[in-house]
Amino acid sequence: MPRGRKPGFKHDPQTRAKISRSMKGKTKSEEHKRKIGDGLRNPECWGKRLYVGAQGYLFRYLPNHPLADRNGLVPEHRRVWFDAFGPIPMDFVVHHVDHNHLNNHVLNLMLMERLAHMRHHEAHNRVGESADAR
Repeated sequence: MPRGRKPGFKHDPQTRAKISRSMKGKTKSEEHKRKIGDGLRNPECWGKRLYVGAQGYLFRYLPNHPLADRNGLVPEHRRVWFDAFGPIPMDFVVHHVDHNHLNNHVLNLMLMERLAHMRHHEAHNRVGESADAR
């Protein structure tokens, strides 16, 4: 395990602090809040130990799953990909094609390199900003 990281954490304390500072003051759009609310009201989730995280991702409580964090939670999109195709390589992420974090159907998921994924979302966000400016 790399130095400075606690078990169950993806980033070291300095990186976590930097991420926290970058997110400070940012608000979620009404559409994002609606999607989270729709996920909580979805009867398919009831009684299945499914949770919607702060960023709108669906998590499932599976403490013995290989992808489980220290709390036993597994991001549902990563679990679906893992169960369908096997392990997710380092420096790769599972991307939601339609950008809806609650749509975890295997046909809506795509494996992308982390850097390419970041660039994709930067371009996607720029397009959204320019449309809002008009």
